[in-house]
Amino acid sequence: MLRRRGLAPLLVVAVALVCHWPALGLLEATRFTFDDVPIVAQNPRLDVRDGAGLLRLLTSKYWGEGYAAERLWRPLPLLSYAVDVSLWGRSPDALHRTNLALFALLCLLVLALARRLLGSRSGALAAALLFAAHPVHAECVAGVVGRAEVLALLCVCAGVLLHLRARRGRRALYAPAALCFFAAFLSKESAFAAPALLAVVEFGLRGPPSPRPGLRARARRVLGALAPYLAHAAALGAALGLRALVLGEVFPTRGARTLGDMPLTQRGVVAALSGRDAVRTLLWPSTTSAHYELPFSVAEGPPPWSGPAVLASLALLGGLLALGSVALLRRGRLWRGLGVGVWGAALAFGPVSNLVPIGVVFADRLLFAPSLWACLALACLLRGLARRPPALALALGALLLGYAPRAQANARAWVHPLRLWETSQRRFPQSPRIALALGYALLPSDPARAERNFALAAEGFRPPERWPRFAAKARAGLALCASERDPPRALRLFEEAAHIDAGVPEVALGLSAAYLRLADQTQDEARRRALRQKAERAVRAAVRASPANYDLWVRLGSVLLARQRWREAEAAFARAIERRPAPWQALCGRAAARRLGYAPPHLPDEAGALADYAAAIDLLWPRYAQGRATEEERRYLAEALLLRGTLAGKRGDRALARRCLQRLRAAFPTYRAETVRQLLALFGEAAPEDPATPPSPR
Repeated sequence: MLRRRGLAPLLVVAVALVCHWPALGLLEATRFTFDDVPIVAQNPRLDVRDGAGLLRLLTSKYWGEGYAAERLWRPLPLLSYAVDVSLWGRSPDALHRTNLALFALLCLLVLALARRLLGSRSGALAAALLFAAHPVHAECVAGVVGRAEVLALLCVCAGVLLHLRARRGRRALYAPAALCFFAAFLSKESAFAAPALLAVVEFGLRGPPSPRPGLRARARRVLGALAPYLAHAAALGAALGLRALVLGEVFPTRGARTLGDMPLTQRGVVAALSGRDAVRTLLWPSTTSAHYELPFSVAEGPPPWSGPAVLASLALLGGLLALGSVALLRRGRLWRGLGVGVWGAALAFGPVSNLVPIGVVFADRLLFAPSLWACLALACLLRGLARRPPALALALGALLLGYAPRAQANARAWVHPLRLWETSQRRFPQSPRIALALGYALLPSDPARAERNFALAAEGFRPPERWPRFAAKARAGLALCASERDPPRALRLFEEAAHIDAGVPEVALGLSAAYLRLADQTQDEARRRALRQKAERAVRAAVRASPANYDLWVRLGSVLLARQRWREAEAAFARAIERRPAPWQALCGRAAARRLGYAPPHLPDEAGALADYAAAIDLLWPRYAQGRATEEERRYLAEALLLRGTLAGKRGDRALARRCLQRLRAAFPTYRAETVRQLLALFGEAAPEDPATPPSPR
């Protein structure tokens, strides 16, 4: 199709960038969505400052130690996030652009691999263009945590290419190929199918039959073919051994968030139905979603093997595998490429098909690796049907014109949390889980729509005993919507949610806030103590269930401050500081605990309080200076400046006190203006700095 070899890679990269342009953040800033928030945005392990921090990052669970149910180990993606954070900070735009750059590099490797398999430049270009434009890739390319899939497939493709190059005489490349496979195993569990994929590729590239050799020659040939696989097997064994060392197990046991409790026969039904959906999505992708519904009713359970849906799925999958087997046995390169594509897609889908319990019934990200081989098979079909270059270009152009707008729309959804859940709801309008997530996304901006979605979720999670966590979160959302206009109803809803599941963070945060608000309003000291004690019990119950939750530790520290238990409050805020890379709320809280914490034989730690206020100001000031600070951040910044200045003046550091108060008056002229003016008079009045050019926080 393109005479000059150098134009094909440029065209592939251009199509990849055009189809996923929302991830570049050029027209509007991107944001973290879905799992990006806990794994990247709020992950303190990514701030690597020394060797101990690096070792901790590489030997910890993917989700962190507080997520006991998520037994995953993916050190290579975490390391890549840490590199990004060290270079660009926690900028969503930068992290998304890194994802897109890695995807563009992967598309080039797909072009090289397809060229090696098909022996046809036009067919290879068609496969690479289809892969670059496929809409199912939006979750992995535009979602930051999708980088695990991109890195895994990138390493697999590099390993396969190096292995094939080594087969042609450069035996020194076997070791780098094994290292690439090892890196793939450390990126995502789906890469464990790589040795089987490599075997299928080698079978598709086999040469013409040779005269029947003797037994010794045949043995040498077999040993020569299998010898490189020993290095790959060693890489796989090393990855599994390290996984067992870090996680304490190779495969998830009962209690993990997987489908492991479902019998194998039922998982087989789910795998068959998921395979049918995978074929449909790979051939003509639809709108993306952050959550996919089960392919059967939970109340009725999976359909039997004899059900029409399961039989139709098995017939479709069996027919495709039969076609792939026949194609692999043919001599033509296009036939073999078709067979490699069909069987490669099946083997790549195997680890994520729910035969191996993975905890996700269906998702776009599960089809990222299978899509490579599906695009290869589709390119072979197009090349075989459209033998003339103009016909092939016309057919390929029609597919790309269909794929590109959907890929752009899907990528646009995955870089903005509200759009993601709105897109998901359009696809599954009756899903209570999507309604619940959309309600929380809408809560700050559109409480009325949020309340409607919470009501839909609460109705969908009936009876609540079947889905206690989700039912409790839905009632907590309804309570948050009612907290301003109807506080008694809000308190009642929070208490109902706590009765269903007291360990849900949203329930504990809302219920404790309601109790503290009532305590501040009552004049009865005994009732005030009882309400604060109730608030503490509610938060502690949730902390036991979710020990990694930053907001719960901050709330616990606030409750303990209200109960004047300064040292316990300081410890709670310290636990919160460990769990967030920018813990300005917890720093201000710990400073208050240290400033007030007189409990014989202890004295207030005023030096520590000054250090905490300074750290909080350092975190908040850049956001204020850039005009990106929220109202809550501005309020915390003003309070930290005031208290730091007051405390410095109390300790005799008049210069620091004057600087803090001058900056406060320059940045927030109306914030406690009379108090600030009086304090400045004590330390020597000075002209305020220009608020249009905020000074350095120090």
